[in-house]
Amino acid sequence: MLLKTQISEAFERQQTQFQNKSLGQERSILNSINTTSGEIIIVTGARRVGKSTLLKQLAGKAENIAFVNFEDPLLFGFELSDFGKLDEVMGEQAELLYLFDEVQVIKQWGNFQETCTIDKKK
Repeated sequence: MLLKTQISEAFERQQTQFQNKSLGQERSILNSINTTSGEIIIVTGARRVGKSTLLKQLAGKAENIAFVNFEDPLLFGFELSDFGKLDEVMGEQAELLYLFDEVQVIKQWGNFQETCTIDKKK
């Protein structure tokens, strides 16, 4: 379990890093993904095929992005119960498009929906 201050520090640092990253070569699927539908989009694939790059490019199409990479050393030890704190940290921002990278490292991450208030904001 992490402190809210740890999560906030990781989130703020990642936002800065994310905005300064190169977008790489545009992925052909990019324009067919609707980021305004309100639906959850899951990007899957083998390692090193460009999933993170696609997320960055999706972010380039939208405003108010919240990007979280769960392989960040500051987030080691992140548990399902920490999603509530992350939701609070992200909730301090305007309405956001949430992009989670490497979320599979969180045990039972699929239960995140039940622990957060993102849906209730709409």
